[in-house]
Amino acid sequence: MKLSLKIISLLITVFLLGTTNSFADKDIKIFTVKEEGVKTDVELFIIVNDDLEAIGLRMRDHADDDMKTYDISQIPSGLPLKVVDGRKVIVISSQDFESDRGGDFVLTYLRNGITNKRKNFSFKLDFDGGNWQPYRNGSPISTIYIYKNRIPLLRKVIGIKKVVGE
Repeated sequence: MKLSLKIISLLITVFLLGTTNSFADKDIKIFTVKEEGVKTDVELFIIVNDDLEAIGLRMRDHADDDMKTYDISQIPSGLPLKVVDGRKVIVISSQDFESDRGGDFVLTYLRNGITNKRKNFSFKLDFDGGNWQPYRNGSPISTIYIYKNRIPLLRKVIGIKKVVGE
């Protein structure tokens, strides 16, 4: 009798752990950022609950395995995707993001660090009730490429020349 109680207790524990795990938040990769001349990538994830509604964003930088997590309430004010020497080089934001639908996003990037000129790369993050997918001009994207802006003779990087989504 004691053995069967231990087995039942173990089965209940395993069941409860499995059930609890199924309610955990999960990350869905939105896209990968590849930077010219850099071997490691940065990945952007949307954090969703059991209903696949967004509750946050997470960025993973493979260069140092750094993981940054942001609440969706922070999206309108802008989330830094790349910071160099204390300057926000790439910032992602959305003024109309909804956790159950998505929204229009803007990557604001430093075009020229000398003049502080910035440019924007726009995309839409859409949720169709089952999948989260970023789009650029109506086409799905999975990778964003960053091309550096250099001073021609010195080859010194002063910003980002262009951003391309594919």
